Amino acid sequence: MGTIYLIGYKRNVDTDTIIWIEGYGNYAKVHFLSGETCLITQTLKRFERTLGNFMRVNKASLVNPLHIDWLEQTSPNHAAICLSNRIELILSRRRIKSIVARLKTLPMVQETSIDEPLRIKKRPGYRVSGSSEPGDKLMNFSVTKHV
Repeated sequence: MGTIYLIGYKRNVDTDTIIWIEGYGNYAKVHFLSGETCLITQTLKRFERTLGNFMRVNKASLVNPLHIDWLEQTSPNHAAICLSNRIELILSRRRIKSIVARLKTLPMVQETSIDEPLRIKKRPGYRVSGSSEPGDKLMNFSVTKHV
């Protein structure tokens, strides 16, 4: 996807290593694939403009679609996603339709049922993998299709 400079983190970060961003008013907590978190003095709205490929799933959460393992919609007004770090987030009812439609367009996503409840999950052939040097906070990750 690219890199972004996080104010307060003092280094460029590969956007593929960001799982999701949690909003706290004028601050945001960035959750990385390595398990590390970082509190940044930047609003979610600003992150949303900068990271156009990320999806705003509710008032306080911005998610990297590469790290969505599954989405389940149990009713027209209720849906949840599970991220690659096993965090489950409830989708805002006003955003459900647009998020489901956007997820269906991604090549790494498959729809597992046509009837209710709607369930979308990551295709088995896609993996997020990474490597790092011992003691290095920033890890290099890539999304690849494994055959």
